[in-house]
Amino acid sequence: MIIEFALADTPFIDAMNADAYYDIKDPIFDIIMDGANAWVRQVGCSEPRSG
Repeated sequence: MIIEFALADTPFIDAMNADAYYDIKDPIFDIIMDGANAWVRQVGCSEPRSG
């Protein structure tokens, strides 16, 4: 996954440093979601109806 790739070269981040992890994860997810939302607008995609 992209998060593991992004964190692979960051030796200062360890399992006990949640703040540093989220400092990197949150902006990456923001970029992913921005791209996904732009794609949805461009192709006119919508969620399927349930039930």
